[in-house]
Amino acid sequence: LFSYYTVAAKPLIERLGGVTVMTYAVLLGSLPVVAISLPAGLAVRWSEVSLAVWAGTFYAVVISAFLGWLVWGWVNAVRGVGPTAPLMYLMPPVAGLVAWALTGERYTAVKIVGAAITLGGVALAQFTSAPRDPVREAPAPVD
Repeated sequence: LFSYYTVAAKPLIERLGGVTVMTYAVLLGSLPVVAISLPAGLAVRWSEVSLAVWAGTFYAVVISAFLGWLVWGWVNAVRGVGPTAPLMYLMPPVAGLVAWALTGERYTAVKIVGAAITLGGVALAQFTSAPRDPVREAPAPVD
């Protein structure tokens, strides 16, 4: 679904702008999430939620999600989906480094080798498929 959204949103972002597309995407995507989580939300004692939880929620919703998706859509509209799609594979290594730095996450050799093979495959697919150049492929002029 993420890949489909990335491809389908590009022409909409070019035509309507990132903020408009994100507004509708968030509005439509929020409806089922709110419906599913409504019973749990009604059971929360909102006066007991700490300031740290509110700050984390604000960061997750506004900074991480909304602004992150806005930038992602803009980059795809400007650079194209093909060149930017491999950037999705940077999320796991960055998350791994953050988990290691902040929570003491430990990585075994199997995890590291698996990550290297995966990222190597992405790099191989991205950098070895050169775009076709019709000018260089045209037959030489005959004298």
